[in-house]
Amino acid sequence: VNGKTDNNPLPQMRLFHDGFFSIIGQDSSHAWKITYGGTYEISGNIYKETMLYSTFPNIIGNTHWQELNIKGDTVTFKLFNKMIDATGKVIAAPDYTRELVCVRVKK
Repeated sequence: VNGKTDNNPLPQMRLFHDGFFSIIGQDSSHAWKITYGGTYEISGNIYKETMLYSTFPNIIGNTHWQELNIKGDTVTFKLFNKMIDATGKVIAAPDYTRELVCVRVKK
């Protein structure tokens, strides 16, 4: 966050397949109760996801644009370039920068 490592990140697992994503993560009590799912598109270094399912109903229908960088088994997302809610209203970007680093799970 803002160029500094979050020393207490909450774990999550992300799955991507054929234009669909699914995320499950831990809440502040470390229970696996946070979920998101929907569709995604990649164009160049832009990743665009639309929330179709979530444990947070207020974000269902939101679309997020993020910068994407893939190197080997690691993908880095720079959150958020642009956000639009389900009604088409532009949501102001947060006043912080956040990068999310995901590493492919290996057998």
